[in-house]
Amino acid sequence: MDDLTAPASGKAHVRFVHLSPDAPNVDVVVQGGPVLFSDMEFKEASAFTPVDAGSYTVEVQPVNSDDAAVSATLNLQSGKIYTVFARGFLSPPSGNMNMLGAEVIENN
Repeated sequence: MDDLTAPASGKAHVRFVHLSPDAPNVDVVVQGGPVLFSDMEFKEASAFTPVDAGSYTVEVQPVNSDDAAVSATLNLQSGKIYTVFARGFLSPPSGNMNMLGAEVIENN
């Protein structure tokens, strides 16, 4: 069950879902800032986490690496709830064009 409790004033709630079958465990890091989610494995979803409303660039990085496998810009509005997910393949199988990417869904 998703906890869609309204965020506190000035906050948004964010969670991350790892949906890339050939990607290693990853950290989700605010560019130039803190780690939001750490050591996430394929098919794992984090809990919703409060974050200050604002615009952020987040990077999905293999654990123990500072190299971004994919990045996304988040424009988080106060009172909103978001799911960020990585999907696709780091190295797609032959004939598959589903490259690694990130998407954001607004849950409310």
